[in-house]
Amino acid sequence: MRVLHTAGDRRAGSAAPQPPVPCRAGSAPFAGAFDDLARLAAALCAAPVAVIALGEAQGVRIAGSAGLSSGQAARIAARCARVRQHELPALVATALPGTPLHLCAGVALADGGVSAGTLWVFDHTPRSLDARQLDLLAALARQALASTELQRLRTELAESRRARQALENELRTFQRELVSANVKLLREARQDALSGLPNRRALEDLRERFRRGEFDAMGRFAVVVIDIDHFKRINDSHGHAVGDEVIRRLGQAIRGCVRGQDVAGRHGGEEFVAFLPGADLDGARRMAERLREAIARIDAPCAFTVSIGVAAGSIGADDLDAVMERADRALYRAKREGRDRIVAAQGDAG
Repeated sequence: MRVLHTAGDRRAGSAAPQPPVPCRAGSAPFAGAFDDLARLAAALCAAPVAVIALGEAQGVRIAGSAGLSSGQAARIAARCARVRQHELPALVATALPGTPLHLCAGVALADGGVSAGTLWVFDHTPRSLDARQLDLLAALARQALASTELQRLRTELAESRRARQALENELRTFQRELVSANVKLLREARQDALSGLPNRRALEDLRERFRRGEFDAMGRFAVVVIDIDHFKRINDSHGHAVGDEVIRRLGQAIRGCVRGQDVAGRHGGEEFVAFLPGADLDGARRMAERLREAIARIDAPCAFTVSIGVAAGSIGADDLDAVMERADRALYRAKREGRDRIVAAQGDAG
C-alpha cells in the first residue's frame, strides 16, 4: 500500500484527469463501510476531515467521509482528480483552495500498482503525520480496497442474478409455450380435422381406459355406431367438397346429442362411434333418435340420412370390443333393412 503525500502539480505529458463527480457517501453500496473507515482515519490522525475518494469511469467519487461539509465535497473531489499515484509527493500541508483545510497525507487504495482510489486526511492547520499514523492509514486503506472489491463482487453478483432471473423467465415462457404446443399437437393427433370429433386413435385410447377400469363405477354402458347412408353416391353426385361438409355437419350434430361423460368419434370414412358410459339400451336408442331428428334439421348442401346400430353391456361382464361388434352387426342389419333407421343388437335387453 503506497503512502502518497499531496501533489498539486502534474507531470508534463500525463493523461488528463477525469472531471470530478462529487457524490454523497450514502448514495452507493458499502457507503456505510467507507464512512466508518473515514471516521477511523480521522480519529487515528486526530484530524477533523478524512475522505475516501474512488476513481471511476465517469470521474472521482467521494465514497466515504468524516467531517466533510457539502460545500467542501466538490473542491476535494477536484483536488483528488489532479493527483496520480506515480506523481512525486508534494509538500505536506498543501492548502485546499477555497477552504480552511490543509492536506496532511494520502494513501492509495492500490494492489499490484493499480489504484482504485485514495484515502485522504485533512486538518485546519498545516502539519504532517508521523510514521505510526501513516502505517495505520495504510491498514485502513487496505480495508477500503477490500470494500471496493466486495462492492464490485456484489454488483457483479446482482447483475448475474438479474441475468439468471431473466433467463429463468425466458425458460419458463418457453416451457409454457412448449407445453401449449405439445397439448395442441396431442389434441390434433387425437382429433379428426374434418368432423371435429376424436379420431380413431382417440377411440383406441378409449379401449385402454376401459381396460384400466376408469368406467367401472358406471356399472353399464352402451355403444352407438353411425354410418352415413349412400355416402359414396353423395361424393360422386355432388363432389367431395359437399361430402366433406356432410361429415362436418354430422360431427356437429353428434356433439350436440352426447352427454359430457360420453365419448364420440369418427371411426373412419363415413362411420362414427359413440360410447355412452352408464347408459342402457333405451338410453342409446334415445340418443340415436335425437341424432336422427337433429340430422333432419341440418341445412346441408344436400340431404342425407344415417343408419344406426346400438348395443349395451355390463361393465365387468361384457368386453367393450364385443359390444362394439354387436352394435356394428346391428348397423349392417339397418343397412340391409333399408337404411335411415335404428336397429338394436339382437339379444340385448331394453
